[in-house]
Amino acid sequence: MQINTTNDTIQNPLKKQELNQYNPGLYQGRASTSKIIPERDIEAEIASNSEKKKLYDTALEFQSLFINMMLKSMRANLDKKNDMLHAGMKQDIFEDMLYDEYAKEMSKDKRFELAKMIFTQLSDGLGDPQKNQEAIRNYESNLKTPFPNISGEQLIDKRF
Repeated sequence: MQINTTNDTIQNPLKKQELNQYNPGLYQGRASTSKIIPERDIEAEIASNSEKKKLYDTALEFQSLFINMMLKSMRANLDKKNDMLHAGMKQDIFEDMLYDEYAKEMSKDKRFELAKMIFTQLSDGLGDPQKNQEAIRNYESNLKTPFPNISGEQLIDKRF
């Protein structure tokens, strides 16, 4: 994936120089996102943590659904009236199942990186399971705390 950087908006020449030092080609319009976004070893993260494995599997499932929706919208643009071999509802059911399988197979391809992006965004928020349980307990105890009785006048006067 290439980033279009020909219309740069950075006016400070020192910032441009620093960015160009760490990202060569940035101001010639040929910077690759793989050079800007650091690579993560997702396979190692998944192998070491069962929660991250569940997250990645869920991200792959979402990627498969996304691809399936994309394929269905592409298929909806085909004109079935001009198809002499269209077999009606039977063919529609078969094509639905076929495109579901296409979506599953396409989501396993390493070049389609939606699941990887979702995993990268969400995996940092998993954190320590003990801390997560503690946060859940704190949240639940806060739900049990009653709200103070504040009248509308107190809200307006800010006397509460």
